[in-house]
Amino acid sequence: MAVLPRPPAGQLWFACRRLRRVSLFQRAGSKVREGREKTNVVCCALTLSASRSVLTLIYRFLAFDRFAIRTNENPFSVLFVNNKNRGRAKTRFIRSINIMKKVLTIIFTLSISISTFAHSNEEIENELVGLMAEIEKYSSYSGEYSDERDTKLANANIAFRNRLLEHTSQHASTLAYSFPKLGEEMMIETSSDGHLRIYSWDTLSGGTMHMYDNVYQYRGLDGVRSKATFHEEGDPQSFVNVIYNIGTKTGTVYLVSSTSVLSSSYHGASIGAYQINENLLSDGVKIIQTKSGPTDSISFGYDVFTLGDREEYPVRLFKYDPKSKTISFPVVIEDDKTPQGRVTDKKIVYRYDGKYFVRVEN
Repeated sequence: MAVLPRPPAGQLWFACRRLRRVSLFQRAGSKVREGREKTNVVCCALTLSASRSVLTLIYRFLAFDRFAIRTNENPFSVLFVNNKNRGRAKTRFIRSINIMKKVLTIIFTLSISISTFAHSNEEIENELVGLMAEIEKYSSYSGEYSDERDTKLANANIAFRNRLLEHTSQHASTLAYSFPKLGEEMMIETSSDGHLRIYSWDTLSGGTMHMYDNVYQYRGLDGVRSKATFHEEGDPQSFVNVIYNIGTKTGTVYLVSSTSVLSSSYHGASIGAYQINENLLSDGVKIIQTKSGPTDSISFGYDVFTLGDREEYPVRLFKYDPKSKTISFPVVIEDDKTPQGRVTDKKIVYRYDGKYFVRVEN
């Protein structure tokens, strides 16, 4: 088996310059301009980014022409063979150019991959923590108020959200990374199967009513993806406090429990059903049977001061038991003493029957 030679440095430079002479085989009309553009792209890529080792690799890919036309000339001599061999030389040269394009495409792809994976999870976390610090810097709870600060706070939230979306969609490893430092600044909840994670943070743009934002990261059919929630201006949203998952006939359903802070005393609790369908995260999964028909969520408001002393934080009023496949939450009574709703020790229970969560009669 013939060993292709390693060319001297001078021949490598000569080879690059000779590539510009591909115009010898340019076609008429628009093909001439197209050929020049493609040739210039190849030459620029070689001249600007290819190292000696890369040029050597390309040279060896092209060197088969020396053996194919049985000449002792430099392989680039296919450009200058006599008329008898011109058609064959042209074909082999075009084939060589195509091989070189593939090599350069692989090199370019690898360089992009290296750039993508160059960001470690720790570096990503440090960047996000820094952006979160900008949000805290212009917080509406700082005691300082101005239109300029409000604008900077809004921009800081947008910057954080965009970078979180970018990192969680481009770096699959972030789905399993714990984010220990970032977790001290925001809520990060992950399903037990590791396929869904929700990032929630206080935008620090509210007052006694807190405004939250969320980014959903999930494992789709083609890899890890992320999406942000859409909400109208003035909508306080909520932060996610736990994600339960249950296997159903149509696949895994995720029960997302969240809390909204509507005032210093009035809070809201809700649970909603989500499902990953191929590459889409769908809400509105109507898996809960109520008197008015199937629904995808249950919610209620309550006076936070009626919770009493609870060790857990955040308080998770919706509970799911995987053994009995039941959802339970407290009975809330509104009366003259507690018009916002008094949380009691009594429970409402829904059990999954294979199709719906159906209320269990006490």
